[in-house]
Amino acid sequence: MTLRRRESEPAPATTESCVVVSGHPVPVVRFELVDRTISFLTAELKQWELMTLGQEERLRIKAGSDWIAVTGRGLAAARDALDLSRLQRLREAPARRAALSDDPWVKAIQVEIAKPGASKVEPS
Repeated sequence: MTLRRRESEPAPATTESCVVVSGHPVPVVRFELVDRTISFLTAELKQWELMTLGQEERLRIKAGSDWIAVTGRGLAAARDALDLSRLQRLREAPARRAALSDDPWVKAIQVEIAKPGASKVEPS
């Protein structure tokens, strides 16, 4: 009698990571909000700033004339990936139990789309 060892299938992930970093530079960064998904060309991302606000962090990203504000924890991973053009996706997960994990967590993503033809300089 031969015993066959049964290969166990990997358990499916219960939640996806909020910050997905690619092993190589990517052409597009995807921001997945609860109600929609917005993508920007990596070349359009011009400036980013990481701020610590008590227990939370805020990552502000300038994409062309638009601004993206990401709040959560562990966002240094996203900032570092932006530095290397390897940030593939940021996914909003507001209901996640962030206190139970040390993984990066995105509480909210707000995208401020610039109005076409809007100018910050007023004519005199």
